[in-house]
Amino acid sequence: MRKVTIPSHSVLALLDRELRMKGIQPVYIWNVYFDTVKRKTEAGILLHSFTGESFPFPTELHPFVGILGFINGKEPGEGTIPLHIAVPKEAETLSIAYIVEGIYKGDFSEAQVQKGKVLKEEKELLGLKLVHQYVVTEKDLEEKSYEISVIETRVISEES
Repeated sequence: MRKVTIPSHSVLALLDRELRMKGIQPVYIWNVYFDTVKRKTEAGILLHSFTGESFPFPTELHPFVGILGFINGKEPGEGTIPLHIAVPKEAETLSIAYIVEGIYKGDFSEAQVQKGKVLKEEKELLGLKLVHQYVVTEKDLEEKSYEISVIETRVISEES
């Protein structure tokens, strides 16, 4: 395990605090990889799982399931901005959800959340299981440092 410091007002820090207050323990991975487009080694934090939470989809879907964070139902920067860098604005809604690749499509910014279910045109969105939602307050946007523990993974080199 390794400690990583991130901005306290980032999406990841805000969701981490909220989840822990609800008794949900996130498991993070410090992922180091070779970016073939930029031709350099990159690193980032992945939300891997939750300790004590049961898996919300059939077991055969496990290889296709990921955990994503959203601001107002959309991935920050359409998935290009990491959650530990993305900073929300006051009154924006942060969400964290399991998604199934190939089943979940797009965003849920125009959907309704009722009793933990995400509905669009009165039908539950397939391939998405909401874990938690939180509305950002003014006090959340105070800049400080915030530490999380991550599991380190090995560097995947260009030769791999």
